[in-house]
Amino acid sequence: MGHKNEVDAIREKSLLIKGIEEDFSVDLSVGTNLQREIDIAILTVKTQDVTQAFKDNETLLKDRPILTVQNGVASEQMLAKLMDKKMITSSIAMFRATHTEPAVITYDSKGKWILGKIYASNDAFTQELAEILGKS
Repeated sequence: MGHKNEVDAIREKSLLIKGIEEDFSVDLSVGTNLQREIDIAILTVKTQDVTQAFKDNETLLKDRPILTVQNGVASEQMLAKLMDKKMITSSIAMFRATHTEPAVITYDSKGKWILGKIYASNDAFTQELAEILGKS
């Protein structure tokens, strides 16, 4: 899900990822709000949009695991007021990616994506998620 201009651009031309070694496109099913049940939400909105993004999709998010990808821990604190905080996994992207135009992401440094729970112990799901993301 995303802002309308971003959703429209991805629908029109796919998501272009420009990388260090290669560029590639990814076809995604996108919308401005969730339309169906999901296994996990990866929340990449700016911190100031976290609460509204959750509230706009609360019915489908409230009982689902959420992985946050923002700077700092403010987003986790915001979500903890809205849902079971044990369902929140935090992450830190130790690589640089920029988004300068709709439907285009550029990454220009390799690094790790570190994740873990701050309100509960890491569990098998956390480990599985780390392994999946480590392969991407």
